[in-house]
Amino acid sequence: MSDFLVEQIDDLLEDIASGTVIPVVGADLLRVPHDGSEVPLYSYIAIKLAARLRLPREHLPEVPTLNAVVCEYLRQPYGWDGVSRPVAEDVYYKIPPILRDAPFSLPQPLLDLASIDRFNLFVSLTFDPLLANALNMVRFGGQERTIELKYSQTSDIPGDLPLQLEPERPVVYYLFGRMSSLAFDYVVSDEDMLEFVRRMQAFLPTHLFTALKDNHLLFIGCAFSDWLVRFLLRIAYERRLSQGGRRGRDRLVGSVGEPANNFVQFLGAFSPRTVVMSHPAVEFVGALAARYREHFGGAAKGSVPRLAIDSGPGEAEEGTVFISYARENAVAARRLHDFLLSNNIKVWFAEKKNRGGDDWEGAQRRNIDLCSYFIPIISAQSARRIEGEYRGEWSQAIRRVPKRDESMPFIIPVVIDDTTVDTEGIPDPFKKAHWEWLPDGQGTAEFAAMMRERVRDYARGKRRG
Repeated sequence: MSDFLVEQIDDLLEDIASGTVIPVVGADLLRVPHDGSEVPLYSYIAIKLAARLRLPREHLPEVPTLNAVVCEYLRQPYGWDGVSRPVAEDVYYKIPPILRDAPFSLPQPLLDLASIDRFNLFVSLTFDPLLANALNMVRFGGQERTIELKYSQTSDIPGDLPLQLEPERPVVYYLFGRMSSLAFDYVVSDEDMLEFVRRMQAFLPTHLFTALKDNHLLFIGCAFSDWLVRFLLRIAYERRLSQGGRRGRDRLVGSVGEPANNFVQFLGAFSPRTVVMSHPAVEFVGALAARYREHFGGAAKGSVPRLAIDSGPGEAEEGTVFISYARENAVAARRLHDFLLSNNIKVWFAEKKNRGGDDWEGAQRRNIDLCSYFIPIISAQSARRIEGEYRGEWSQAIRRVPKRDESMPFIIPVVIDDTTVDTEGIPDPFKKAHWEWLPDGQGTAEFAAMMRERVRDYARGKRRG
């Protein structure tokens, strides 16, 4: 390890120690064994995908990309089945089995990153779950404790971070979707990337990008020549790059070759506080992890970036849990919202009410009709008040009950104090439902398991219908 690299890493460790560094992980960090050599993970996936789509290998580049495979597939006269016309939707459900059946173990750079336990939020520019798997392996002995969140192209609510992260549970946020069998749910082709970026212009994950603005970014394995890095840097700045607007330094790690020279010159002119660390990403991560162990022993948890946002929640969708509350119970409702979100349960939650210019009542009615479950927050205050927006929400939820299958409850009252079922001011349909007692909105493992099961039940019912 050169003295200059050690100096750069030690400088970075100062920021890591304060808990203000967010790693942005790209595909260049992921290399896997294949046919006696090491290849980029996404080249491996592209080769296997081409075989599953029955594409002539000679029609593809020697090291194919996923975009090249998709383009070649759409040029074929027939799809993979030899009968139907090829469509882009054929590609997505063939990718998950490729990784599921892959013979290789987790890449060492991801295990090294996972060992730096003061990293609590990771932004992934890839769709594979390998980083989350590495975190679970290194920090939790293989238990699935890492929270995985994603930006969605197909959902009405694109997906965002909770307002505050849990120190004991790291988060991997998939900026361009997470691998699934759903078509267009994650970026495979250049067209997918275009659609994701277009959607972000209208539905920016504001909590996430506030975190990016308020912390130092560490780009690892992101191609320097890629316009995507420029895009993310710009979003993390409040003004034009040349006008500053960042409190600290961002760092980009990778080998600076000929294609990157223009980008380095661009940063030197317009973003001089951005540090380019010219080292192979794999080598750098190994050195960083080793130096981190020397300094911290890999044991101490760092502080978590504190996110403070006030933004509109968008529109509910099927599978979403609607939380209704009186303004006096906003803190408990927010606590319950964050708990459910941290357990991978979609939540619709209006933080800011009485917004001027909005068709608030109409939007609320639509959201209650769209959501899968309705949680009214029950307390002495909500029972006592005879008027309030939440009263209208309660009435709308009650009107929806007769439309539901009786075996699948819609209203799930959550009591946050010592209010009892016979308290005046609580609607009779709420009294007949099964109540959950969560003092001050503090969730429990039992409640999370119950809600996950109900969301799964609802999804299964929709598929049967």
